[in-house]
Amino acid sequence: MKKVSLKKFFERILKDLKEYFERVLNERDRIYGERFTSQQQAVSAALASSKEAIQVAENNSEKWRANANEWRAAMTDRERSFVRKEQHDDLKKELDTRFDGVSVKMAESVVNEEKRRVELIERVASLEKINIAQAGEKTGAKVQATEIKDNTARTMSFVLGAIVIAQFAWNLLSPIITKILLSPLAIK
Repeated sequence: MKKVSLKKFFERILKDLKEYFERVLNERDRIYGERFTSQQQAVSAALASSKEAIQVAENNSEKWRANANEWRAAMTDRERSFVRKEQHDDLKKELDTRFDGVSVKMAESVVNEEKRRVELIERVASLEKINIAQAGEKTGAKVQATEIKDNTARTMSFVLGAIVIAQFAWNLLSPIITKILLSPLAIK
């Protein structure tokens, strides 16, 4: 075995350690450099993506504003064709006035028709009395005459009631239908 001096032995160990640490440091520098480069690339990609996302959001925001303004303008145009509150109130007052007038006329018509009905019933009753008196019929004939009178009165009441209802409906609905057909509610 060869004898090595202690000095050379330690120099050799120091040299080996120095080479080892240099290799380790170089390897670590390379790894840290690669990490730094990849981090820079990731940050650059994130910034580019962020800028792109911001641009897309701004474009969408502009489109939304344009659509909102268009929608607002369309609603404003639509509202122009609506009946104004004052016009609605005027039309309602006019219809209420007409309805009240028709109601009064209807009530008067009902009263007049009832008077006519009572008069007709009284005439029929008096004619029947005259017929009964002239014929000199027996009690059975009087009962039959009373039944005829009741049936006649019911029939006349029904007919007169139907006439009154028809008049009421016509008086009530004809001005409204005329108003609707001749003047549309939407004022342009």
